[in-house]
Amino acid sequence: MDYFAGIDVGSLSTEAVILDAHNGLVGYSIIQTGANSTDAAEEALDKA
Repeated sequence: MDYFAGIDVGSLSTEAVILDAHNGLVGYSIIQTGANSTDAAEEALDKA
């Protein structure tokens, strides 16, 4: 099965979402971005 991930890194929060091939929600997370946006994106995706 295929999965699709989206990540939005903002100055205050980072959001990640994972959808299946039928656009069904598999998981999501919202975390504080902090000083390192790359780390925040990886953490948000891990938690989703």
